[in-house]
Amino acid sequence: MNSSSFLSLELRALSYNQAHPKWTASHLTTTTDASGREWLNGIWVLGQNYRSTTGFYGSYPPGYLERVMSMFGDAERVCHLFSGSLPPGNYVRVDLVQECDVKADAQKLEETFRAGAFDLIIADPPYSLFDAARYKTPMIDRRKVLRGCAHCLAPGGFLVWLDTSYPMFRKDVFEICGFIGVVRSTNHRYRMVAIFRRK
Repeated sequence: MNSSSFLSLELRALSYNQAHPKWTASHLTTTTDASGREWLNGIWVLGQNYRSTTGFYGSYPPGYLERVMSMFGDAERVCHLFSGSLPPGNYVRVDLVQECDVKADAQKLEETFRAGAFDLIIADPPYSLFDAARYKTPMIDRRKVLRGCAHCLAPGGFLVWLDTSYPMFRKDVFEICGFIGVVRSTNHRYRMVAIFRRK
């Protein structure tokens, strides 16, 4: 898929809203800033589903992937970075600790994948030293991981980064094009989805 065939942000928001008509409170909107740049905005209240838990510490919130993929249904080559307990599917799972498709250090993606290998990367890294210890892995350097993601993404491709921190990135490589607040349920940390587009 080349960058000219990617959907606009407005069509991504429309695709999401059509896929989830009951979730009107969490519909995505697009806005345009003073420079004319388009943004995706939203808040997702995901709750907690105690019946379908993987038991894996830090697994994706219920419904999270379904919501993300409703925005990026045009992505043909998808990578799940820090895939944890994610089951096999039509995507490449990358993790350093868990059994997956590719066992690799997310800080060394340039050594693992060719340039432009993916249209979409979905990442849910350890948020803190405490989280990294629970995963039995060293804490990541977010800048190194984003540099590797830039290498792996095709021009026009997207990085969907779920975190409690807004990672540093090179503005000549990535354009930030969306923020979605994520509320899981009581007693959980607020998270943010930062959506980056590869230049």
